Amino acid sequence: MLEVSGFRIGVIGVMTSMALKTTIAANTPGLRVAPLAATIEHEAEALRAAGASLVIVTSHAGAECEEFADPLDLSSCDQSGEIFRVARELPTGLVDHIFAGHKHEGLAHIVNGISISSSYSSTRAFGRVDFVLSAQNGKRLSRQVHAPRLATPGDVYEGQNVVPDERVLAIANAALDVAGAQKNESVGVRLETPFTLAGNPESALGNLFTQALYESLPVDVAIHNVAGGLRSSLPSGELTFGSVYALSPFENRAVILELTGEELRKVIAKSARRGPRSIGFHGMRVTVSCDNNAMHVLMQLQGGTIVHDTDNIRVVVNDYIAFGGDGILDDVIPEQGFPIDDRQPLTRDVFIDWLAERGGTLRAEEFLDSDKPAWTRPDPVDPGCRLP
Repeated sequence: MLEVSGFRIGVIGVMTSMALKTTIAANTPGLRVAPLAATIEHEAEALRAAGASLVIVTSHAGAECEEFADPLDLSSCDQSGEIFRVARELPTGLVDHIFAGHKHEGLAHIVNGISISSSYSSTRAFGRVDFVLSAQNGKRLSRQVHAPRLATPGDVYEGQNVVPDERVLAIANAALDVAGAQKNESVGVRLETPFTLAGNPESALGNLFTQALYESLPVDVAIHNVAGGLRSSLPSGELTFGSVYALSPFENRAVILELTGEELRKVIAKSARRGPRSIGFHGMRVTVSCDNNAMHVLMQLQGGTIVHDTDNIRVVVNDYIAFGGDGILDDVIPEQGFPIDDRQPLTRDVFIDWLAERGGTLRAEEFLDSDKPAWTRPDPVDPGCRLP
């Protein structure tokens, strides 16, 4: 509860219900995420009972819209967005406003009487909602929701120049000074072209990363969560540690698993149905076909060997995936979990060492061969198409 200009403002913080699926499970043993709407309702009622004139939710859960002219017009919005679903479940009038997040998209809309705002990512924009309260009883008299606004230094907003906050700037600059030297270190290769995640279901960047894992470790197949696990493109020019870190900022370790051919087939089948968020892999070629909703998955290792259900396949993933991240291995994780060897290197370090050893120059087209794709499958795969 905050005291602001004589009014009591209640604030509730929540995170996405998918939080434990998007972090390493070993870091969160014994935890669960309480249902968002029920939790917000319980806490909001307590805050109202304690005299809150406004109840504000700060939420690492979101949605996305493209148009902001009319807060009541949701036609440009993803109606399935998590924070929209939460807002619809809440009693009307209990919560005044939700600051959303997680999706890194813009919001300035009203759902079930609750205004919701979100202002992209990286502190490059801000949102605003104006409330007018009665000085006599604290009741809300009016509300105005503003579209997210880019915070451009030198711009003028409400008659004032937009300038960086000096305290925040000092903190940021101190951190940049510490990181700067390592950021600019060369990793020993030059990229003749940018490497991006463009492409479906595989990309030059995803193939580059998985090839590095495959060729660096004693495995048959390398798998990576390229959608989400690779966070930026690699620019052309001399490749620096800073660019690789921006690509892979997670401290994820390599994990080598022993899967049967049948288990690997289940992993591939599930990924095939995920469309653009499919896994990236190296060391095999996969052909997926559907016949009357019966999925057939042909897996051929590098060298031509066909993978059969009874084969044992050594697969490298990162520990995020091994602990259940993104649900990639959900169908094959044993009850006691996979054994994790914390002596294995970080996947980012494996990638850097591979690049340094390879040296020279690299071009994106060298890692995206349309004549020999890693994935061959319908686009899209019918959601009803599953393994027999």
